[in-house]
Amino acid sequence: YEEYGEDFVDMLDGMFSFVLLDTRDNSFLVAQDAIGITSLYIGWGLDDGTIPHGSREAIPSAPYDPIVLKHAFENDVIKRLMTDVPFGVLLSGGLDSTLVASIAACHLAHTKSAKQWGAQLHSFVLVGETYDVTTIRASTPMFLMSRKIKSLGVKMVISEEGSMMRYSGGYLYFHKAPNKEEFHHETCHKIKWDQGCIEKWVLRRAFDDEDHPLPAKGSA
Repeated sequence: YEEYGEDFVDMLDGMFSFVLLDTRDNSFLVAQDAIGITSLYIGWGLDDGTIPHGSREAIPSAPYDPIVLKHAFENDVIKRLMTDVPFGVLLSGGLDSTLVASIAACHLAHTKSAKQWGAQLHSFVLVGETYDVTTIRASTPMFLMSRKIKSLGVKMVISEEGSMMRYSGGYLYFHKAPNKEEFHHETCHKIKWDQGCIEKWVLRRAFDDEDHPLPAKGSA
């Protein structure tokens, strides 16, 4: 911060939320990781000023490269394996969670966590016996499953939520985006607030690699 000013936040890579107070002029900086993995709460008092909301949402200009996407996706998952507590993955059986679980299974044996807790990847799935979209997406079943996971001693879970938003614009209504600007804006909006191709085509294409196939679902 002293060397780069508030732009140093763009250099951070990980899960974080903090308030930084500069006692030289009593200014402060509030920052949180882009997806909001760690909690950040703001309370308002009668004497509060305004908190500026910076926005760095430049529309990507680099052309689609499946190899670059694949490596970025894999690195994001591997980075989350740098933990020394028992962890698992949420496995829905869809594309995103299957890729996350497969990559985690491939690299788990080399982690500090595996040496302490074993190399078996623990996956958790919620079986909803209904096709009602609202019910399936409801928070109550997830809350109950989270309590069960905690009771098993698992301290962290890796999910596909980042992939759904960051990489593929995973929900069906993204197909109706009128242009790339609106698509990108909505993707950023989704991250911050919790052309006729097959669904998530760019992600499927990135991992369509016969020379380096990922393990099947069952092996997780």
